[in-house]
Amino acid sequence: MRLPKPTPSPTPSKLLTPQNKDSGQLSLLRDIPSSSDLPQRPTVANNGEPDSDRLTNRNTISSSEYLDVSTSSRRPPHARHGSQLIHVNYDTKLFEMYAGYACSVGHLIRVWDLSSGKVVLSLAPGEKEVKATASAFKPGLKSAEEGSRLWVGTSLGDLQEIDIVMHKVVSSNSNAHSGRAIVKIHRYQNAMWTIDEDGLLFVWPPGDGGLPTLENMPTARKVPRGHIFSVVIGGLLWFATRNDVRVFCPSTGEYEDFNVKQQLSTQPSAGEITSGAVTGCELDKIYFGHSDGKISIYSTTNFTCLGILNANVYKINCLVGAGTYLWAGYNTGKICVYDPRTRPWKVVKDYHAHEGPVISLSVDRSSLWTSGEMRVGSLSLDNTVRLWDGLLEDDWLESELRDNDVSWCNFEEIEALVMTWNAGASTPAGMRHGESDSNMLRLVLPTGKAPELLVFGFQELVDLEDKRLTASV
Repeated sequence: MRLPKPTPSPTPSKLLTPQNKDSGQLSLLRDIPSSSDLPQRPTVANNGEPDSDRLTNRNTISSSEYLDVSTSSRRPPHARHGSQLIHVNYDTKLFEMYAGYACSVGHLIRVWDLSSGKVVLSLAPGEKEVKATASAFKPGLKSAEEGSRLWVGTSLGDLQEIDIVMHKVVSSNSNAHSGRAIVKIHRYQNAMWTIDEDGLLFVWPPGDGGLPTLENMPTARKVPRGHIFSVVIGGLLWFATRNDVRVFCPSTGEYEDFNVKQQLSTQPSAGEITSGAVTGCELDKIYFGHSDGKISIYSTTNFTCLGILNANVYKINCLVGAGTYLWAGYNTGKICVYDPRTRPWKVVKDYHAHEGPVISLSVDRSSLWTSGEMRVGSLSLDNTVRLWDGLLEDDWLESELRDNDVSWCNFEEIEALVMTWNAGASTPAGMRHGESDSNMLRLVLPTGKAPELLVFGFQELVDLEDKRLTASV
């Protein structure tokens, strides 16, 4: 197999410039680089570990750091298996994925099978004015039971447990939050946590059967109002409002006090908090997205701010962690995928995902053992859900092949002929009558040994003095 290698800009060994007042000038650049001039591909370490200068142990990040976009790809990482596009067909801003299912809630509760993209459940949360405002998949006692039941909270404070396979509500608590809209539902181990708009947190412990039920008596806790984002990490509830971040411990554990951290030091240089996420490889860090395109990083061990990064100039609507990567959705319909392990951060992907703003991102980590890939789903205001390969397998394979090509490719030098011609807005008729133009190929092509690669470049194919013509071009 013969592959050409990039060469440095050579010194011309021969320069041919026949002049013609009608057609401009013709330039020829030829050179055969010696073996010493060819750049050598660096060898790859046998252990497969990243370069030491790429991965560091530094925990602090400066806001003056620029993102590394040198290897960014605009190719969408479509899901390799199952459906790639789901039409929601109604207005919703809430979206969850788990165990091969995707769920959206609003005026309707709908569930799709991700392998086929078909609707497997469609229910109304109640009467016409009732709206579903939060959802989470209930745990199962066995792996086969995971994702079979769904908890849904409504704008009236009701809680419903829905069996997806049976297509019906199997349990409900019509006075769970006493008329207050439920804004978030979390699953932690075999318990469920529900939060309402007034800042009331209910912890629903597992019952006699080992699973939480709506008939059990929950434990009530108080958190701030104005919930924007929350996530459970190691039994701790990280709770963010627009400008504050707090940490609570709703379950019994190493922290005796419910208020683990009253208020974390916020960054005045960052806008309002819009979202947050953690990655599977760095559970000691949590990332918060801001309205001005910044990402702030906090330590989950000592609750300090590790830094703030200028990720984009547009508002970050949503964040999600998938494997080692951090995914961000923007108002422009774009999704960016970052590698936060590197210094500076690498932009792995920057692609146009939707026609409308990306308003929600979700990851189905259980799909690793059900379908062999980690699915990431994105919901847009264009009422579509698109599914992506969360581990970017195609990009990983391409990178591995490129970095290790010395082990399966043979490289050799080739001769290239690079030509550029200033046409000077010549017409076909002028080229037939002009001696230099009509003999262009005879003048530039060698009479001896032919090169193996010919590269043609053309300049001024139109009259640059014709403003109307150049404007239309």
